[in-house]
Amino acid sequence: MYSLLTYSDSSNVARSGLDVGGAVFDILKAADAMGKELPGYRAIDIVRDWANSEGLMSLLAEAAAAGKLNGAEVGSRDRVTLKAPLLYPNTLFMAGSNYGAHTREMAGGAGYDKTTRRPYFFIKLARQGVIGTGEAIRLPHTSRQVDWEVELAVVIGKPARNVKAQDALKYVAGYTICHDVSLRDIGHRKDWPQWERDWILHKSCDTGAPMGPVMVPAAFIPDPQKLTLKTWINDELQQDSNTDDMTFRIDEQIEFLSEHFTLLPGDVISTGTPSGVGRPRGIFLKPGDTVRMEIESIGTIVNPVVRGD
Repeated sequence: MYSLLTYSDSSNVARSGLDVGGAVFDILKAADAMGKELPGYRAIDIVRDWANSEGLMSLLAEAAAAGKLNGAEVGSRDRVTLKAPLLYPNTLFMAGSNYGAHTREMAGGAGYDKTTRRPYFFIKLARQGVIGTGEAIRLPHTSRQVDWEVELAVVIGKPARNVKAQDALKYVAGYTICHDVSLRDIGHRKDWPQWERDWILHKSCDTGAPMGPVMVPAAFIPDPQKLTLKTWINDELQQDSNTDDMTFRIDEQIEFLSEHFTLLPGDVISTGTPSGVGRPRGIFLKPGDTVRMEIESIGTIVNPVVRGD
């Protein structure tokens, strides 16, 4: 088993790596040692060519586990500075109101009926928002109600168009964690009453999409609908759920999106958050907080919260 990651070297340059048994191996050095060519030096380049790269990553991981790539070893993962695994996704597709309990805590009622509704998505800015574990979430001065949302993120590994649900998971390269930082008080625009919500302002801000700590290939997560996901704020448990509470499953989300346009390798679908966010209780992030998010089989991301600009 291995995972794909991005780390900072001693010169603070982002480099792609493999985590094999808790040790990090530089992918470029490992490929050179094996006489193999890569589609690019970044993890996102590898994912964009996942149909060809997956086999090579498995080969490198096997060689690393066998002690054949010691010259490419960077160190243990707990001593390496991790960045977000993918710098940067092509597009971040964010599923809205996709857990029954979360829908009820935010809007009341019994939740949505799948027979009368289809999945709902919005776009979140990737290059401005994506940061890695250990990096600070900078609270924007425009909002006083910054909320947390832990989400399972699905990384697309090959072009998907008009894909049926029963085949959809074949198009997944892997999984990671996405924190959908949400600005609750600026999502409604009183100056534009004809529009219900401003999704750009509500969901996008600098440092507003922490991701990581790694991308776990889909081959190592046989059932992504059976994963626990949790959030702690200052070590106090806030969210505690399972991906089996999704209203629309991952395969249904891929089917829906690919019906309307081609999903490309390097696109990310963040599949919605469970209950336990702060807004229903009037609790929001503040400078000095620490956010810890965990998804079973993937790992943990930890981000301090600071005042932004």
